[in-house]
Amino acid sequence: MWTALLSRRWRPLWCCVPLNLTVDSCLYDGDCKRMAAVSKILSSHPGPARRLDIRMFSTNCKVQPKFDEWFLSPALDQLEVLSFEAGRCRSLPPSTLRLTPTLCRASFSSCYLPQINVTPALLLPQLKQIDFFDIVISKKPMEHLLYSYTALEYLRLEQIHGFISLHIASTNLQWIYVSCWPRNKTSIGKRSLQLFHVMVIENAPFLERLLVSDLEGPTKIKVIDTPKLTALVYSSAKFSELFIGSVIVQVQHSSSSPSS
Repeated sequence: MWTALLSRRWRPLWCCVPLNLTVDSCLYDGDCKRMAAVSKILSSHPGPARRLDIRMFSTNCKVQPKFDEWFLSPALDQLEVLSFEAGRCRSLPPSTLRLTPTLCRASFSSCYLPQINVTPALLLPQLKQIDFFDIVISKKPMEHLLYSYTALEYLRLEQIHGFISLHIASTNLQWIYVSCWPRNKTSIGKRSLQLFHVMVIENAPFLERLLVSDLEGPTKIKVIDTPKLTALVYSSAKFSELFIGSVIVQVQHSSSSPSS
């Protein structure tokens, strides 16, 4: 990328290869210069783009309008991989939906996820892996999103805020990794948010591995209709409950890290 910016001789070659862009301090040190560089790159490259990785901007940076500008860029029309770390109190831009038809892998960190009123079949039809880390979202939108991921194979939920229970039903999911925030409630900005501690996994015929790696939760997990589940790593609080079908599994408290 730096070669493309510094030498015109490389520009024809740079424009002919898929774009892989990481937006962090290595691109430019300073929010304003970094935003200008990203805008220039996206306006100069004809596409397609393979990967876009946006790292956290400083809290006082007015970057939100730029997100929409970037996500609407024609260079991102065929984007395959998106990593978005907005920074606490920022929302995922609605323009992100424009990228969903071609995404195969996505990661969303440190942001609010808004209500998405889109037919599930139109959302992320090719998505195979998604990671949520330290996000704020309510129960209904989250379940709506998970239901829409018809090709999803790997799901990671870590430090999710905004609800106390979650129902997951996925006919293609193979891996689930869960780690919760180690408190009953958290506060972001001026909002006091509930954290999720009850998880129901149902109608997941291809689920093979369930990893729950947190001494504090979820406090109750129910696993129903998962005939291929062969590996369960579970480390949680002393009084946690684990149900596999109609069987209650006794969970022993352990301070050691889980291992398969």
